[in-house]
Amino acid sequence: MREGERCRVLVSVDAKLVEVIATTVLTTILLEPEVLAGKRIFISASSPDLSIDNWISCAVCHIDGTLDGRTWLGFLDGPRNTPSLLSKGRTLPIHWSGDLDEFADVELTIRNIQVG
Repeated sequence: MREGERCRVLVSVDAKLVEVIATTVLTTILLEPEVLAGKRIFISASSPDLSIDNWISCAVCHIDGTLDGRTWLGFLDGPRNTPSLLSKGRTLPIHWSGDLDEFADVELTIRNIQVG
C-alpha cells in the first residue's frame, strides 16, 4: 500500500522497545473522501462543536443510522425513542416530534441537549 492511500492496518508494537515491528494492511477503505469524513463526524464524540466533554456522538443512539430501541428520558417535551435516519432527507419534516423542517435545525438539538 502506498503512502497516502486509505486503508485499515494492524500495527504490531514491541512493548519493551515501544516501537513498531510490523504493519499489515487489512483492507482498503472504498468510501469517497467526503462520505468517509461524514462517517467519522457521525461516529466521533471528539469534536467540541458536536459534544461536550467527548460525551456522546450521533452514532451512540442512531446505530448505523438506524435506531437503538431505547426510550430516552430528560427531554423537555417528554420521553423519546430514537428514530432511524434512513431516507430522512426525503421525508420532511424530521425530528422525533416532526417539528423540524430542515436538517440544519438539528444543530439546535446538538447545541441544547448534547451541549455541543
